[in-house]
Amino acid sequence: PVETRVRRPLFSALTMLALTLVSVIILETSAHWISSNAVQLEQSDDITKSDLVWAYSHVAKTGGTTMRRLAPKVFTNFTIRVENEPFFDSDFEPNQFRVSTIRSPCDYYRSLWTFGSSGGGFFRRNLEKEGYDLSQYYGQEAPYDGPDDLQRFSRFLRIAKDTYTKRILLSTTRGESPMNFWSMRSATVEEVVNATRNVHCWIRTENYYEDMEDCLHQYEAYGGKVNWTSFHQSIGEVKNPSNHAKCSAYFNQERSRIVACMNQALFQTFDFPIDACCSSAKTSLTRKQNKLAEIDFEPLACDSI
Repeated sequence: PVETRVRRPLFSALTMLALTLVSVIILETSAHWISSNAVQLEQSDDITKSDLVWAYSHVAKTGGTTMRRLAPKVFTNFTIRVENEPFFDSDFEPNQFRVSTIRSPCDYYRSLWTFGSSGGGFFRRNLEKEGYDLSQYYGQEAPYDGPDDLQRFSRFLRIAKDTYTKRILLSTTRGESPMNFWSMRSATVEEVVNATRNVHCWIRTENYYEDMEDCLHQYEAYGGKVNWTSFHQSIGEVKNPSNHAKCSAYFNQERSRIVACMNQALFQTFDFPIDACCSSAKTSLTRKQNKLAEIDFEPLACDSI
């Protein structure tokens, strides 16, 4: 009995020591794996390398025509969501690399307006359907930068309001059924940030090929297949013809302020410069960079707009 009492504590002590050693080995192995794969895990996030798809969401007036022409030449696997269509649930499968395009807010409204002034676009058709006198809101003589046309542009901006913010929110949110941005309420900064984080890589229209090349490298690093020869051959080939002057010709302080006031959530999310609203976002954009806490933004006084 004495021997039994001695052996049992000894056995228990040896068992505990063995279990402790095993736990230490497991923890050290796990720590080594986490350390060696930390960058990979942060980069890949919810992406897998199996049959990776370039999933592009087209925000109207941000270079979608260019992407539609490039994609068949550059990718084996790709999908393109049409204007005003959100990401579907299928776009959030682990083999989807989600991409979208964005341009400076003032340049967006300039493009939307000059395109409508030339007679094109869904936005113009909808205003006509709503009973607006288009001659009061659209330019009459290309390139639409004369004094009378710029007065019309000012009136147009006041009825266009936060159309750009809504279109970006609509195109980057997740949902099976397309929503009507005409009936959408104004978005909060948090809503814009959360929706735009659904995008793995953003392409700025003003830096289209440079940003797309960066996104292609990310896509390829995750296992996507890129035809680099076709991409480099296509640089500069795809141009969407337009009949307008440069962005700054259409904006004075008043019109710049209208755009900034109507789209404050967008300016804050992407750090667009308010005092130079024809300029692109200050840095290249990834989902990790859209962090509200990093942006020092003082709301504008817009009561008089």
